[in-house]
Amino acid sequence: LRSNVDPAEKRIPALVREGFLPDSFLRVGDLVAALQDPQPGSPPTESQVIVAGGTDLYVQRPDELPDADVWVMSIETARPIWRDGDHVYLAASATAEDMKRSELLANTVGGVESAMRLMGSLPIRNRATIAGNIVNASPIGDMTIVLLALAAEIGLVSGDDHRSFPLREFFLAYKELNLDDGELVEWVRFATPPSGSLFNFEKVSKRTHLDIASVNSAVSLEIRDRRIHRACLAAGGVAPIPMQLRRTAEYLCGREPDVETALAAAEMARSEVTPISDVRGSADYKRLLLGQLVLAHFHELFGLEAGERFGILEVPVKDAVIRPGGEHDLGDDGDGIEGEEEENEEKVADGGGGLAAFDAFHDDLVEGLGAGEDVIVGAGALDIDIGVHGLLTPV
Repeated sequence: LRSNVDPAEKRIPALVREGFLPDSFLRVGDLVAALQDPQPGSPPTESQVIVAGGTDLYVQRPDELPDADVWVMSIETARPIWRDGDHVYLAASATAEDMKRSELLANTVGGVESAMRLMGSLPIRNRATIAGNIVNASPIGDMTIVLLALAAEIGLVSGDDHRSFPLREFFLAYKELNLDDGELVEWVRFATPPSGSLFNFEKVSKRTHLDIASVNSAVSLEIRDRRIHRACLAAGGVAPIPMQLRRTAEYLCGREPDVETALAAAEMARSEVTPISDVRGSADYKRLLLGQLVLAHFHELFGLEAGERFGILEVPVKDAVIRPGGEHDLGDDGDGIEGEEEENEEKVADGGGGLAAFDAFHDDLVEGLGAGEDVIVGAGALDIDIGVHGLLTPV
């Protein structure tokens, strides 16, 4: 290729001429210009489809949107993430990659960079916006769960009218929002965490990266005199909406972050949620996973170890299929694009919910289990040694 290309020649025309790119790349500038609002700052019309990054919307409506009249969200800000007084602001158009790369978030919160690394590939993170993730209202939206754990507020705008309220009040029911006709998300903000604050995000999915969560959770804590002074805990995949676990957070306040507190908080969190069975696992399985993630928060933030220090929990198991081989499947066969879950969100399967509740534990769980045999364990209880990142290890 180098022998056929003049170093002074523009790259795209050269790559098109040599057959490495399609001819349509020569029209990219015109296509981008056609997407721009002819009157910057003008509101969308009733007939237009509002699009931010499109990473969810185009997956949900692939046949409709390519030919639709779209209004690309373009709320102008000097920077995507900034501090104003005692608050950190994130513009509606701030992306997951903006969050991942933000020095301000790294310095004030910490842990956000590692959380965003788990959310999609780099091209998706470069397009997925704060406003899109929130308004999509997926019960397992990673960015939303992070913001809920930071006790964020949301700011809405419609013409000259502005209003704001806690983000938790934005989600009324499954896909029902506290958003009036003509309103747009303008920003999200949270109070700058005081000294002694901690943050952690956990997510269980079939693949570590590029995948939708079966259950996710985030927590922010303020520690004073070796006790939890303030707590905010959020979870996704365990209710029709992304939610704050307010009862569990209230329990944590005033307590030492020890093993006893961790175990009690995990149990309380499981009792506070109402998951459904779907292709990502049964309701019982998701409830158990949430307890796991609460323990994972304590492990990551305070060094509490599973097994030796957390001890053995008795976990109810319903119709689990036990197979030799030590496989672990969380029940998600998706392609990792966060928008795809919408059509499955309300499907409720019988029994194990798409897949059996705890498919494939270690082969020594059932003594004498032969190769290739399946054993069905009826409703009852198994003693499970709690691992901190969703892995269930039989005792």
